[in-house]
Amino acid sequence: MDRVGRKENRRRGFRIVLWTMGLFVLAQVLGGLVLDYLWIRVRFPWQADMYEILQARARPPEILLLGSSRFGCTWDCNILDAGLRQALGEQSPRTFNCALPYGDPTVCERVFDDLLRMGYRPKMVVVEVNPVSLARRDNWLNQQALRLLDWRDVPEAFLALCRNGKIMYLVRGRLLPLYLHRYQLCKSAVAKLDALFHPQPVRTPADPPVQAPVQADPEPPPPLAPAVLAQIKGSCDEVSRGVKNFQIGGVASGRLERLLDRCRSLGIAVLLVQPPVSSYYRQAIGAQADGIFAEYIRMLAQRYGCRYCDWSDRLPDPYFKDEHHAYTQGGVYVSRRFGPEVLAPFWRDVISGQWSVASDQQENQWR
Repeated sequence: MDRVGRKENRRRGFRIVLWTMGLFVLAQVLGGLVLDYLWIRVRFPWQADMYEILQARARPPEILLLGSSRFGCTWDCNILDAGLRQALGEQSPRTFNCALPYGDPTVCERVFDDLLRMGYRPKMVVVEVNPVSLARRDNWLNQQALRLLDWRDVPEAFLALCRNGKIMYLVRGRLLPLYLHRYQLCKSAVAKLDALFHPQPVRTPADPPVQAPVQADPEPPPPLAPAVLAQIKGSCDEVSRGVKNFQIGGVASGRLERLLDRCRSLGIAVLLVQPPVSSYYRQAIGAQADGIFAEYIRMLAQRYGCRYCDWSDRLPDPYFKDEHHAYTQGGVYVSRRFGPEVLAPFWRDVISGQWSVASDQQENQWR
């Protein structure tokens, strides 16, 4: 083969490689659009499951709890509903826990917007706040880049993920979604095929019955093993690094303020809650970060008319299975108190239209 022929073959091979790469990226991007807007289960199955459970309710819950897995472990809606029924009577509101793993304000805002589009408009939302999830470092934004953010979020998330050194999460989430979620994609496809050939009967929407109030605290589980305690201390070291040189002002805080502004414009009452965490976790946060965080929350309460409740130290350490997740017994312990002590009085103010924070005295009542 002469030199001209070899050169032409090289050009042809180069074009084939470029076309292959281009078609691969195009398939990934187009497939990603499908996963972003039409098939959310593949990217975030917990979110899809939560929406299905909510849609199976006959009566839209008046109180929604938005937060992370800490909220999921801590607040037992059956016990909250029982406490509200005992305190408020037959017309008491019902609660629904929208907690999702790594549920920072970015997740809370997206879930809230989705629920509004689905026709849900609660009278009250309880939103989790915590120094780690509100740090300017945006400690959890990389998780959202993989499972929640879409192309609309890229301009805002790009600089934040460059700043904390996790930009490759956004690249993978945007340019390789089909590869990244291949397992869940296959699992969801098989489930759809199975439903096609074995259709399930349509379920009638129904609400869970309100149970009797829990009268006593459950016994805490056995003490944690030394190996688990060592893991907890290691995790708390990571928490300390996440709030090092603590500042507020990243994507998460901006999303939180957008959520609060949206709720205010819709007349929806907001209660900001710092959920229970272990003493190890509180020590890892430190006084400096906690002080900056408290001042920021105070500003939010005054600007957006919401209230704040700090329950970070309300659960004894024996009820935790790690540094910030409670056992089921721990959820019972705090839920039987939180309903009548916090939710019920706040709900009375919501019904009477007196829920916004108007003074420092009123704010301190809910600290």
